Amino acid sequence: MKSFDVVSVGVVGWEVELLVPAMPDAAGSAPVRGRRGMPGGAGANVAVAAARRGASVALIGVIGQDAAGTDLCLRLAAEEIDIRSLVRRPDMATPLLLSLVDDTSSVRYLEHLPEQAQLTVSDMPGAAAAFAHARVVVISMAGPAAMAVVVARAARDGGAKVIIDGAPDDPRCLAALLALTDVVRADAEDMATLVGYPVRVAAEAVIAARALLMCGPSLAAITLSDGSTVLAWADGTISISAGARQGLVSTEVGAGFIAGLAVALSREIARDQVGRHASRPAAATTVADPGRPAGGSDAVEQVLNLLGIEPGWPEETPRISQPR
Repeated sequence: MKSFDVVSVGVVGWEVELLVPAMPDAAGSAPVRGRRGMPGGAGANVAVAAARRGASVALIGVIGQDAAGTDLCLRLAAEEIDIRSLVRRPDMATPLLLSLVDDTSSVRYLEHLPEQAQLTVSDMPGAAAAFAHARVVVISMAGPAAMAVVVARAARDGGAKVIIDGAPDDPRCLAALLALTDVVRADAEDMATLVGYPVRVAAEAVIAARALLMCGPSLAAITLSDGSTVLAWADGTISISAGARQGLVSTEVGAGFIAGLAVALSREIARDQVGRHASRPAAATTVADPGRPAGGSDAVEQVLNLLGIEPGWPEETPRISQPR
């Protein structure tokens, strides 16, 4: 019997968010209106988001044996996240991530990620139990690609579905990684690595997603520079507007979206409904899929169900248009 709906693998550290009215110039300064500290890093962000959706979650990453690491463990445990597979390195500072957010939601990031804050093969035995009891494993691609392949293979060997977020740093590992992947989530920059060319608009994302699906994944989620996301799977393609994401910084949006996909997969929701837990967009528009006819009213209803848009939300009726 599986103990964890989701196991998140990636960077774990303290994130300090500073709120300022505007970004200072290179030689200037800005008053800080507020600040907050929280678990951060791609691995922790996905774990927290999934746990808050009611999933049973384990987290795998590397932190220090310092006071910051101990405080971080307490905060993660308070989120009801299993931290037994966290690696605590002696003589290493727990990673620190600083984000500067202004009134327009522009963000600047500073990261202190010690070289030792990466999983290694020698860390895998301590994570074996988590992989063996996982329904879905999310791998945030911030470390060496070869290690991501090791993690994905361990997850698959344990019977879990695999989601990767991002692109590997070594293209030589790409084919092996995609062959072990069920869902790939990438932004425009990642796509240049994954398919070899930039993806700028939805139509290009559809073509690129189809290329990825031929390499192993069953679902591709591509976030474009305007904040919209294209979801593509064997039976269809849709585009999710970024309208509902205003006021959220990109790390929060990304973690929530990936966590939604992971929770949906863990609950064995049908592949053609996997997006409904992932986000609540203000508007959605179907993207023309070359070679497929446009749908009628049934297709509109399918899109609404797919996105999980319920009566009464949002206040304005979403605009759904069919490709011509």
